Amino acid sequence: MMGLNSDGALFVHPNNRENKKDSDIVEPGPSQAMVFIDENSDPKPEECSVDDGYFAVNVGDSKTQWQNTPASRHGNGGIFSFADGHSELWRWREGTTQRLKGVSKTTPAGLKDKDLIRMKEANYPERIMIGNR
Repeated sequence: MMGLNSDGALFVHPNNRENKKDSDIVEPGPSQAMVFIDENSDPKPEECSVDDGYFAVNVGDSKTQWQNTPASRHGNGGIFSFADGHSELWRWREGTTQRLKGVSKTTPAGLKDKDLIRMKEANYPERIMIGNR
C-alpha cells in the first residue's frame, strides 16, 4: 500500500503496513512491488476507465475474489509499474482474466487462478501470502 489510506483499507489489506515513501518498500522488494496498474472499473466496455487510483487485491476472507480488476487493453494482458521504476506487460495466464470488469469479481479458477496469485504476490509480503494460501 502506498500513501495514507482510509480505515476501510484494513478490510482489504489486513496486517499490511502502508508505505509512505519509496524507501519504505522492502517486502516485497522494489523490483517485485507493483505500485501502478491500469484497471477496469466498470462492467460496461464503453464506460470502462481507471476507477479511483486505488487498486486493491484482497487476501482476507475472499481468497478467490478480485477486489478490483486489471485492464486488458493491451491484447491479453495488462501494464504494471514497479517501485524500482520498471514496467512490465503481463500476459494473462487464465482465459477469464481479460474478461473481468468491475469490482468484487469471483474468479472461475478458484484458488488456482494463476493471475490472481501472481497479483497477490506483487502486492503482499511473503509472510502474509504464506498464511493466506
